[in-house]
Amino acid sequence: MKIYFLHNGTEQQGPFDIEDLKTKNINKKTPIWHEGLENWTTADKIGDLKELFETKSPPPFNEPKITPPPISKTNSDRNKTDPPTKRKRKTGTWVVIGFIATLLIVSGIMVINNPNAIPGVKVEINTPKPIVITSRADGSKSGLFKARTTVWATVQNQGGAGNVLVTFHVYQDGYDYDRSKQIYLQANESQDLNVTFDEVKMLGGDITYNVEAK
Repeated sequence: MKIYFLHNGTEQQGPFDIEDLKTKNINKKTPIWHEGLENWTTADKIGDLKELFETKSPPPFNEPKITPPPISKTNSDRNKTDPPTKRKRKTGTWVVIGFIATLLIVSGIMVINNPNAIPGVKVEINTPKPIVITSRADGSKSGLFKARTTVWATVQNQGGAGNVLVTFHVYQDGYDYDRSKQIYLQANESQDLNVTFDEVKMLGGDITYNVEAK
């Protein structure tokens, strides 16, 4: 089963399965990522979500049929054909009560075995706890006016397997140039990453950097 993440413009949210994702009031341009994608994409390009954005037409209108009124019975006919009504009402009431009780029992078992069965209640298992082991920057390929800065980092996952969002930051003259990469790491797995920044100025102020992963 695919695990999905979304981004609301401020922070990343997830993981969700496809049914949970459909309840998040997403639109066509909501950023979505799942395992197998190299970069984030929009919701309207996810095959499992396309049905949310399809314009559906109403069914053809058919003129309603007019049902004739029931034929009233005389007292003598009613006494001959109608069974007692009190027993029917009591039997129907017990059937409804039994159905509701069964539904409550089944729902309780589902909640006990799967806490995620309740909308809004999420239990995250094997949440990764990554750590940036080393990071460095190199500006040796800078040009006459642009400081081409490449930042390297080795990220290790010290928790259970899961997705990790790695963000590279380069600072100059009060500006924060950042790049993010979404990766998947097994427990205790490490990965070497690098990102190149061309926005920094050759004649600008001091260049500093850092890398964070979560």
